[in-house]
Amino acid sequence: MKTVIVLADQTSIVASFCGKSLFINQEHILDTDEINIHPIEEIANNIASSLGVDLTIVDISERDIAFVMVAENNKLEELKDLIEGASDSGEEMEFGEWCDGYNNTHVLKVIDAKLG
Repeated sequence: MKTVIVLADQTSIVASFCGKSLFINQEHILDTDEINIHPIEEIANNIASSLGVDLTIVDISERDIAFVMVAENNKLEELKDLIEGASDSGEEMEFGEWCDGYNNTHVLKVIDAKLG
């Protein structure tokens, strides 16, 4: 099995408090945010370098998390309707409220979807 190291950049998600998460082979290793400050990029790069593998950085947005969470809660049609309504009226859709309560399981689902 090839080692996969992923740094999930969640800084665009308000609820993450500028968070980033480190995963190795889909196992959560470390988080950093405005409160829990760790040199996560340095740690991730050092681990990747010592193992001779690439570090993959995945940007995760509120939209990404929202779609994972609504799919999990069977509210996908509701969200799609709101997006369509916002689009029809020329408004920008806000996804922050749909991210309340997200966790590393949701982050991993987004990573899996983005990396295939």
